[in-house]
Amino acid sequence: CNEQTRELYRHYFRQLTALKEHARIDDLPSLVESYRDICADKGTHRQFNGVRNAVKSFITNTIRRSDPMYAKISDIPPLDESPAKQNAAVDLETIVAVLKKCDLETAKILWTLVTTGMGWLEYTNNFESLPDRILVHGTKMRRRDNRRDRSIPKVYEPAPPTQSQKLFRRRLKVASGDNLTPYELRNTYTYWVYQSCGLIEANQYTGHEAKSITEMYARPRLTDNLVTDAGKIRKYIEDHGIIVIEQSKNDWFTYPDIQSHEENAA
Repeated sequence: CNEQTRELYRHYFRQLTALKEHARIDDLPSLVESYRDICADKGTHRQFNGVRNAVKSFITNTIRRSDPMYAKISDIPPLDESPAKQNAAVDLETIVAVLKKCDLETAKILWTLVTTGMGWLEYTNNFESLPDRILVHGTKMRRRDNRRDRSIPKVYEPAPPTQSQKLFRRRLKVASGDNLTPYELRNTYTYWVYQSCGLIEANQYTGHEAKSITEMYARPRLTDNLVTDAGKIRKYIEDHGIIVIEQSKNDWFTYPDIQSHEENAA
């Protein structure tokens, strides 16, 4: 696994080992069970499910999946995640409301993610903003070139990543009242592309595999429609009352409401 995944695992295990002093690996099943009760009381269901999956992955990679401990962890049921936390697409009005509560730097990153569909690793993996497209360097492995590079419509000029993932998540959580996640931004982009361009385009621009033979043969022609599709997505956004102003000097974008808020604060 990559370094970011290892760091996430370390974070999860620190939470578990905090429950018992001098905890040993044999204590993992009881620690996970105790942590489940804590998360159930707090309503942090997704957090527990992440810890449970991390422990199972750890056992698989360091011991073996056939070890009885893996079965004990698997027998601990995951917690149901509330519908509000199922990473569904978010309506435009909600996006605007969150943007207005963000500082300008965070708003630029949020808008870039929701208008490109990039995941955080893709966003920080040196994407290329070209005149007619954005070239995304995917992070998932592929047999031929070891990554899933893809071209997507350049709806707006993307802002560079100027924050750590941890800081962005924290600011997004505050601005949205913990009702919006980075992955929901990606799902929202998928929905916008589906509504404005179609299902094949939505799958292609988010890096998903072709779902049918028809889609497989249609995909090579999509690169000829990137500028047209960018216009369709932009029109869909602006038809719903969102106006984005491109700045001529640095091609970054701001919202009038956010800009005035920043100036007033200054």
